[in-house]
Formats: sequence, structure tokens, C-alpha cells
Amino acid sequence: MLPLAVFDESMRQKLDEAARRALNAYQRDTSHVGRGRDHWEARGAASWGSWVERVLTHQMNNPFTAIPRDAMARVFNGKYSDRGVTAEVSHNRWIGKCECGGCEVVDPEAPLFYCFSCYNDADNGMARVAVFPGDWEIVERVLMARPDPLTRNFVPGETTDKLRAENTLHGLPMGGD
Repeated sequence: MLPLAVFDESMRQKLDEAARRALNAYQRDTSHVGRGRDHWEARGAASWGSWVERVLTHQMNNPFTAIPRDAMARVFNGKYSDRGVTAEVSHNRWIGKCECGGCEVVDPEAPLFYCFSCYNDADNGMARVAVFPGDWEIVERVLMARPDPLTRNFVPGETTDKLRAENTLHGLPMGGD
């Protein structure tokens, strides 16, 4: 039987490798923090709207997907929900997390959110505004000091001072300049 310390290190390495394999190509690109447009453009969509339209059309054509048939009309009706979704960075990309457990990429230059897990059902299918921190550009610059995309994370309520302190703790430049 292996000592627990060997097992733990081996498992940590396997989990780390699995996490790296799961990253999208744009997440592995360490030249910037990934945004929604990186995700959409990598899949041939020019904008948030064309991405949502493409995914909804695909899901509507799938007989095994329980999607509201009027989902397209509800999301593109020109109205937005009063409830926002707070943006955060997870593994080098901006995301919004829905209360249903779904998670979608978001972009500060097109700050809209649509959950493909629940179809924004609690919001009558309307798009929600993705709320970015006022200093999101500084957050990105501080995270850019981290060479490993798996360590580029920011959660709501974290400060750039805390991110800089984490960088310093790990021997990295503070970033943000």
C-alpha cells in the first residue's frame, strides 16, 4: 500500500492534468484573460446575439432538449431582466453563474448573460445583464501576472489588493500596472 502522501501527490497531479485538458483553447492563451467574444468567435459567432441564436437554434432542433419553443422570441424581445449576474474569472475566462447551477462565458464589452441550462426561466426567458466590477480592467492586469491559467481566478467581493497579495505570496509580480 502506498503512503498517503504519495497517493495525494499522484492524485493532485492527475487532477491538475485533467483540468488542463479541459481548458478551451482561448483559456490556454495566456496573452489575455478570456472573454465571451473569444468563446463565441472560436465557434464562428460574431457577437453575443449570434452566439445565443446559434445555440438556441441547435437546441430547438434537438428532439431530446426540453427548451421552451418561444425561447428565441423571449431572449430577443429587447427587454432585460431586472436581475443581474455578477461576473467572475474562473480559469482565465470571465463567467457568470446562474442560480440554477449553470455557467456561461460573459464579456465586459457585451455584458449580457443567458443561461443555456435553465433558459433564464426565472426571468421569463429574458437576457440578464452581466455585472462586472468597476475595476475589471485592473483585475485582468493583476491576473495577467500569473503565468498559469488555472490560477487566474477572481470571485465577487475579492479586491485587487488581495489578488496582488496572492501574487506576491507566490513570488509573482503584483501586476495591475
